[in-house]
Amino acid sequence: FDGYWGDRPALDRVVYRYIPDHNTRALALEAGEVDLAVDIPSADVTRLKDVKGITVHHAPTAGLYYGAFNVAAGRPLADVRVRRALNRMVDRAGLVAAALDGVGEPAWSFFSPRFPWVPDGVPADRFDPGAAAALLAEAGYSRDGGVWRKDGTPLTLRILSYSSRTEMAPVTEALAALLQAQGVATEVQMYTWPGMLDLVKKGDYDVSVVYWTPEMTGHPDLHLKSQFHSKAGLNYQNWVNPAFDAAVDKGRTLPPGDERQATYRTALTILHDDAPILPLVHKVYAAASSDRVKGFRIHPSGFFYDFKSVSKAD
Repeated sequence: FDGYWGDRPALDRVVYRYIPDHNTRALALEAGEVDLAVDIPSADVTRLKDVKGITVHHAPTAGLYYGAFNVAAGRPLADVRVRRALNRMVDRAGLVAAALDGVGEPAWSFFSPRFPWVPDGVPADRFDPGAAAALLAEAGYSRDGGVWRKDGTPLTLRILSYSSRTEMAPVTEALAALLQAQGVATEVQMYTWPGMLDLVKKGDYDVSVVYWTPEMTGHPDLHLKSQFHSKAGLNYQNWVNPAFDAAVDKGRTLPPGDERQATYRTALTILHDDAPILPLVHKVYAAASSDRVKGFRIHPSGFFYDFKSVSKAD
């Protein structure tokens, strides 16, 4: 567009190819079929660093992988003590190492501490199997033969997720393995996103492993109210907390300042203490390009691409 206000881009055009198979994207780059492969599997990050003619790009982004708990009456996670126990028995650092080859940041809270608009003083979880065991015992469970049971019935969680995201399957499988190592039985099933969502809406699950990114706005409201408010369209977890609702309803009306910080500190503290979720991994986005591509950088959202500064050598 000749009337564009900025500098003319170095590229005449950008051609997008949709390659749904995660491993095939990296292979297409190595074969010279594409100049840039985005959202490559973590296993390829280390491997491609040693491939001549290829540059690997990776940087923290706004996304979070987390487990959403079904807290409906009659489900194991209706008991807040069980929810808190799960948060303490999953070693996020071990999960990142095992599932993502270290390409990720362990998530001990919903928001990454990198976000400048997250208030100080919000509690975070930690890996503490002893505390987890004490909470399960308080909830009436005992560990028999290495498995947590209540009234003779094993604590078993149905874990659902979807396979379209690059890291989703390994993250979900690692979560299940870590829970099993702590004595919690798991049943893992992977679906398409619509297939998983259909079961979640029916309440036919205990944990859904999902991905959420606050790329649209640097403000807590979108990410807290749309997910966890009792009247939110995306709240399929049956979680209702009037104090949380009141805090996020108030927070969205406030200008930046101490009162807004205090209000969202309250909301995030409730989210931590009532534990309707299990934060897992703050996403580190990975891409790889031919060395002929210059000026590419990863956008903090993990969704957008700024090609105005990108050029390609002949």
